Amino acid sequence: MVLQANFAKRIVSNMENTPPSLQLNAKGFAARVQSTIQDASRRRRARNAGTSQTPKYAVEQAKRRSHSKAKSSVRFIVTTTPTPVANDVEMKDASPTATRYTTRTFPVNFPRELARPEFKEVSQEAIRAVDSTLMDTDIEHIRESIEILGPDLLKSLGSVKANPIKDRLPKELEIIVNDMTAILPTHMLAVFGKQAATGDAAKRPRKVTLFPVHSLVFAAQCANLPKFPSTLPVELTQEGPQRLEVPIWSLCIPSPLTYPQLSRYLYTKRTEGLFKALLPCPPPPAFEHTPAEVLNFATHLAGTFTVQALVKHTLTVHGLWQNVCALGVFDDQLWDAMDLMWETLLTAIAIGTGNPGAMIPGEQAS
Repeated sequence: MVLQANFAKRIVSNMENTPPSLQLNAKGFAARVQSTIQDASRRRRARNAGTSQTPKYAVEQAKRRSHSKAKSSVRFIVTTTPTPVANDVEMKDASPTATRYTTRTFPVNFPRELARPEFKEVSQEAIRAVDSTLMDTDIEHIRESIEILGPDLLKSLGSVKANPIKDRLPKELEIIVNDMTAILPTHMLAVFGKQAATGDAAKRPRKVTLFPVHSLVFAAQCANLPKFPSTLPVELTQEGPQRLEVPIWSLCIPSPLTYPQLSRYLYTKRTEGLFKALLPCPPPPAFEHTPAEVLNFATHLAGTFTVQALVKHTLTVHGLWQNVCALGVFDDQLWDAMDLMWETLLTAIAIGTGNPGAMIPGEQAS
C-alpha cells in the first residue's frame, strides 16, 4: 500500500464539519512540503549564489582520496589517572600517606581524518514508496522543505506516547498523539546495535529503543535505507488525544547511542545540537566559522578534561560517523560538523598527552 499524501488515510465524510485543528492535521506532511516548495527554492538559490556547481562533498572526497596514503592515522599514548592500590598487609596504624597509587599506559590509534564513502543519491523509488505525489519533486526542495517544517515535526514527535513492550517486538504498535495540530508520525523505529558474537554480552538480551519518526525525513536523506513498511489506515478523532496504530520498523545501526543526535539533525539541520551533545562542553560562538578557534578550544578542552574523557567523546563522534556512513547521509553541513569535532578532539588529545606535534604542525612533544 502506497502512503497517502497525509501519511495516514482520513475519513472523507463530514469533512465540512471537521474542526480547524483536524483540517490542519489532515493536510499532512506531503501537502505541507508542497506548500513550502517556493520558500525552499528561494533558500536554495540564495545559498548557491556565487558558489561552484560541483558538489562540495565530491570535491572533499576526491581531496581526501588523493592524500589517503600520506598520514592515515595518529597514535597517542594515554596514561590513566592514578588509582589507589590496597596494601598487601592491613596495618591499623598505617598513615594516609602510605597509600600507593598506580597508573597504566596504553596506545590509542585514530584515523587522521574521517573517511568519506562514495556519494550516492537517494532513489526516486524510496520517495515514491513514501508518497507518490512527491516522486517528481526535486529532492533538494524536499530536503529544504523538511528543514522549514523541522520544528513542527519535532513538536509532534514530542507529543507521542506509547506503551512499553515487555517481550517480543510486534509488527505494529498503538501510540497516542496528544497534539491534535501535529503532523502524525508514520512509524516507530526500533533501533538496536549488533549482537556480540561471543562472551557474556552475547547472552544478554539485545537492547531495543523505539522512536517515533516521519518516514519522508529519512527517505529523503538516507541513501542506504530500504523502503519503509506501508502505513496503516487511520481515522482521525473529533476531540482528545489521537490513538493510532503505526508499523514498527527495525533498524540495526553501528551506534544506537548517537541515533537521537543524528535524527534531530536530520529534522532541523542545526549543528548546535551536535556540538552540545558530542563535545565535552559547548564551543565558542565563532567555532564553526573561525579556524583559529579550533586550536583555542582544543587547548581549553585539554586543560579542563582528562585524556580519558576526551577519548570517550572522540569515540562517540566516531559512532556518529559510522551511523552516517551506514545510512548513507551525504549532507555537507553534517560532514563539516563531524570533521570539525574530530579535528578539535584529536588536537585536544595531542595536547593532553604531551604530543601536540601529532596534530599541530611545527609543535614539538613535551
